[in-house]
Amino acid sequence: MWSKFDELSDKHGVQKMETVGPTYMAVGGLNKGMADCQPVDITEMALECIAEVKKLSEPDGTPLKLRVGVHSGEVLTGVVGTKKPQFSLFGDTVNTASRMQSTGEEMHVQMSSAAYDEWRRATHGGSASPTRIEFEARTIKAKGKGDMATFILRPQEDEEEDEPGLDRRSRRPSCTSR
Repeated sequence: MWSKFDELSDKHGVQKMETVGPTYMAVGGLNKGMADCQPVDITEMALECIAEVKKLSEPDGTPLKLRVGVHSGEVLTGVVGTKKPQFSLFGDTVNTASRMQSTGEEMHVQMSSAAYDEWRRATHGGSASPTRIEFEARTIKAKGKGDMATFILRPQEDEEEDEPGLDRRSRRPSCTSR
């Protein structure tokens, strides 16, 4: 599963940071000239990770489950350790993304209001999104943060094509460097 997530990370220009136990941490926009696309890249990767997990099961046939949390904000970066140095991320953004994951619904992406605002800006209100997504607004109680406005992403199947022959997934918002 981690190998497939690594492939998706490469596909979407998202940087894998680490895996710890059952957690896969990735970040968008760190070393990318097209930082404006990071909300779309992360969202598309998250949705594809869920689609991949749906194909897997435990040896006894029990389906695997996944929760994904997305937050947008500034992070501190640095190399930690001398014996086995590791590049790491620190800060409230990392903690908030973790809260999005831990309080989310299985097999869905939960996005903070900050990430939702960035996604809407990057996709021009959703019209340039490669995937048609419904956002369900909710309020969660997050450890150390209190009540937080969040959104659960629910991908929608296209009932009709926008234009004959147009594959919505081939759409990319126009991205600019920051």
